[in-house]
Amino acid sequence: MAEEAKLYSAKNLNVLWIEPNPELFIKIGENIAITQTSALCAGWSQTRMIRTSQFHITNNEGISSSIFELAGHTKLWPKVASERTVSIEGYYPCVSY
Repeated sequence: MAEEAKLYSAKNLNVLWIEPNPELFIKIGENIAITQTSALCAGWSQTRMIRTSQFHITNNEGISSSIFELAGHTKLWPKVASERTVSIEGYYPCVSY
């Protein structure tokens, strides 16, 4: 969860992190708070004009979470499953660090 933030900061790279999972958003925010070159947005984007979507949170610390249901992913990683679904808004403000 943004483990590479220190590397990007050391190279003075500006990074925009986008995370729709509300639980991971907090962890990523904590990890990038030390940087001066990052901004974090708690939202998601897609081409259709939908403001709210169902977000499927997975049992692997949310790493495979998606607005899409798991399909072929489970053939490669059979232990990964959707634990629960939450509603998320399409657009949120960003936080600069």
